[in-house]
Amino acid sequence: MDRRQALITACAVTLAALHAPRPAHAQDYPSRPITIVVPFSPGGATDVVARTIAEKLAQRLGKPVVVENRPGGGGAIANDYVRQRPADGYTLYAVATPFSTAPITNPAVHKYDPTVDFTPIVRTSEMVTVIAVSAALPVNSVSELVAWARANPGALNVATTGIGSSDHLLPIRIEQVAGVKFNYVHYKGSTQGVQDLLSGTVQMKYDALSSVRAHIESGRLKALALATERPSPIMPNLPTLQQTLPGVFTRTYTGLLGPAGMKPEVVALLNREVNALLQQPDVRARLGNLGLEPVENSPQEFSAYLKAHMQFQQDTVKRAGIVLE
Repeated sequence: MDRRQALITACAVTLAALHAPRPAHAQDYPSRPITIVVPFSPGGATDVVARTIAEKLAQRLGKPVVVENRPGGGGAIANDYVRQRPADGYTLYAVATPFSTAPITNPAVHKYDPTVDFTPIVRTSEMVTVIAVSAALPVNSVSELVAWARANPGALNVATTGIGSSDHLLPIRIEQVAGVKFNYVHYKGSTQGVQDLLSGTVQMKYDALSSVRAHIESGRLKALALATERPSPIMPNLPTLQQTLPGVFTRTYTGLLGPAGMKPEVVALLNREVNALLQQPDVRARLGNLGLEPVENSPQEFSAYLKAHMQFQQDTVKRAGIVLE
């Protein structure tokens, strides 16, 4: 082959390579709008987190990021929808604690594994939760609550969102550790429980700080303790529940996932960008007002967290002696 023919051949090979179909890489992503699905109605903490991420992520990636609310079925509708979407990074899923507790507390409906049937991308925040009581209840600390409950067995009405829910399991754990007895009033949702706590129909409720903060600040409710594992800078003067009752706490979170089988390079890009935007002062302030603490973590750490959270929930259900069908 002479020099001229070799040059022509080399050019032909180069042109063929340039026009050959290429697999999608992180540098090609995103090339079109991204959708973040939320399994709840607009306005809640998870929805606000999703919309905050959507706004900032669009700025960072240069493509629109829209939020789509698909409530219903305790998250089942959104779960099924996301699972059926292509794993191309254009459908993301903003979730909260029920995502990894539902398969434990309601396995007949929620037949999925959070780390197998979805792709963990990043845990976005820890949710600050509190033990709130009626302002009329004559207690101002967990130790005083325990003393009052011991003196009045079965007289303290506790609001929950259903048997096996987090706000049911935590008070049961308090009963077991403190040697007290509560009376449970189960509601279909948190809002009615808060209203009855304000009216005095029930006297205690475990809830997200965002749900009761305004009532605590107005003096209509009292916050006795954080239900989180560690103290929180959002409520620096409030002790944790387990400072009085060791081992009694809950783990709550928000996070971002995608369908199973997403490309690692796309997951890594999204993880990096979301971690970065969560550190922006305005984002931290916005989430802080909801009682949420942004966290920084890898996809592997989020996956391990979800697995540990499911085991934690299984242990809690077993310890509580609840039989779930």
